[in-house]
Amino acid sequence: MSDDANMSRRSRRAVEEHEPEKLEGWLDVMWAVVFLQGSILVATSLESLVINIGTGFAIAPILLFTSLAAFITLMTAKGLRRRRSWARRVTIVTEWLVLVVGAAEVVATVALAGTAPQLMPVAVTVVMPIAVLVGMRRIRVLFPEESEAKPALREDEATIDGSLPRHHSMLGPIT
Repeated sequence: MSDDANMSRRSRRAVEEHEPEKLEGWLDVMWAVVFLQGSILVATSLESLVINIGTGFAIAPILLFTSLAAFITLMTAKGLRRRRSWARRVTIVTEWLVLVVGAAEVVATVALAGTAPQLMPVAVTVVMPIAVLVGMRRIRVLFPEESEAKPALREDEATIDGSLPRHHSMLGPIT
């Protein structure tokens, strides 16, 4: 391919990545995957509860951690649906944690047991986090910045939107 064809493909992709209408579907997919992970954690919490009842709550910390993880995951899924920046950040951090722990489990299974890991745990702890991380990178333009940055100033110290800054030399501080 020529450089013109490659440039055209790159520029088309850049335009598509910055058109929010085309990324709405990706946001729905990311929400569904994070919600699915939260649902799996709820099922794991219920399983842990049954085991804890049978063992006299000998492994109660596992119940607490899985319940907390389920709650956080479902809350971040709700936040993703509402395009909250905090939810995007929390999702990225938790997906990296799940990915690191999942990769360590796969390596430990292969190294210690000498067998290939089962497909479902690998899908839940490695494949799904990678899919979410890739998708979150793609939809980052849909999330507004949380920082309440001051508007940029023009040369005459008026903001770009035409309003005056909080402190103007002729008016003094504006409260």
